[in-house]
Amino acid sequence: MNFVGGVVWLEIFHFLGIAFWIGAVAMLNFRMIGLSKKVPVEAFHISTASFIGFGLTAVTGLMMYFPTAQLYNANPMFQLKAVLLVIAIVFGFVVQAKQVANAAAWSEGPPPNAVRLAGAISLLLWFGVLAAGRMITYGGFTQG
Repeated sequence: MNFVGGVVWLEIFHFLGIAFWIGAVAMLNFRMIGLSKKVPVEAFHISTASFIGFGLTAVTGLMMYFPTAQLYNANPMFQLKAVLLVIAIVFGFVVQAKQVANAAAWSEGPPPNAVRLAGAISLLLWFGVLAAGRMITYGGFTQG
């Protein structure tokens, strides 16, 4: 599958970035929900893997987007992905500022209900971003 202005390796690096980024975010969300209690509360910061993954995902995503921006902009799945991505990022910053800042208070016990809810919402948002991104191919045009 070739992209206008790129090749399949671009998509491979995009997926690699997603794995690092969303993988790190998901582990923290699982900890917030109370499912991975072995993840230390101190891990609630932007990890190196997450930062590298985000950078790789953003750069490769923009490289795939710009050559065919008009096609992407007309695609309902891309529109959904873009909206969910903005919501997920803003939500992540809000959660980081409000819920995770108090993480030391619940490091030994179960997370409070507000933290559990925030973790579940974050996971759902990121799942939506991934699902919509994967469905872009089926939402009005093919990429190769």
